[in-house]
Amino acid sequence: MPAAGLPLTPSESILTNTEIAHLSKLFVSQGVNKIRLTGGEPTLRPGLHELLQEMNKLRADGLEKICMTSNGLALHRKLDGLVTNGLTHLNLRLIPTFTYSNSLDTLDEDKFERITRRKGHSAVMKTLDTALSLLRPPPSTWQPGLQSVKINNVLTRSSNLDELVDFVRLTQKHPISVRFIEFMPFSGNKWDKDEMVPYDEALGIIRREFGADNVVPISNEDGDGTSKRWRIKGWKGEIGFISSMSDHFCGTCNRLRITADGNLKVCLFDNTEVSLRDVMRTSPSSDSRRIDDQLMDVIGIAVGNKKAKHAGMDLLAGMQNRSMVMIGG
Repeated sequence: MPAAGLPLTPSESILTNTEIAHLSKLFVSQGVNKIRLTGGEPTLRPGLHELLQEMNKLRADGLEKICMTSNGLALHRKLDGLVTNGLTHLNLRLIPTFTYSNSLDTLDEDKFERITRRKGHSAVMKTLDTALSLLRPPPSTWQPGLQSVKINNVLTRSSNLDELVDFVRLTQKHPISVRFIEFMPFSGNKWDKDEMVPYDEALGIIRREFGADNVVPISNEDGDGTSKRWRIKGWKGEIGFISSMSDHFCGTCNRLRITADGNLKVCLFDNTEVSLRDVMRTSPSSDSRRIDDQLMDVIGIAVGNKKAKHAGMDLLAGMQNRSMVMIGG
């Protein structure tokens, strides 16, 4: 969050849990098998457990994965209940301040507080420990348990490139995925091309450290078209790269995003948005068939207009788009 904060969206403009559940059911009926709750911070949302319960009912219709991205500050108190209610995959936006040891509890508290402007490093580490304790192998039939824990890490040259290898070492003894994300231009984030660490440079550092023959690629058979996946031979976890800037993956991207206020974005970098909330709220609530037909028309046009690939980084830096913290979804 910017130090000066941001204007808050009025509560009445945000999708209700009922509206989110309705849209979830509609998208699953059209073949979507994975839903992620992100933000902002989803653990702040009232009724989160009940929302997951509603989504969990959609497994009978084809939903396979219910995911969440969180900063981890409050999650350790809620994670067990969220998993019981259907959460299967967790991404933690972890502050990149590790010094490697056999324990995960090595976060630099001072650096954490400088970056986040708040206390909470012990709470985040407790969340990570709790998440690891809830990991289960993917079952043949669904039962409560996390199937995946990922750590998201935006690499920048001045803040954390020197910690790249330390983060990779976390995958030696822990069955987690550490994903390195290229620094992307959004409104207000002071994007600097010179700060961005390209995917091939980061991978080169890892190969030199651990030996090129020991860094092996992993196929994306699970349908994740956004991450280039690798692992160190013999280690429990894996690493991934989100190369949005240097090597776009637009041709295999299968993501759609609905913002917290109900706008559909077919690409994170496309500032064209269409409101699904307004369709639901301007139609008579008694005519659900008509609402769904209208929603499908709007969604179909938006997806049909999705571009083959997004603009290059220099053009993106000059475009007007929401700040990442205000996109949510």
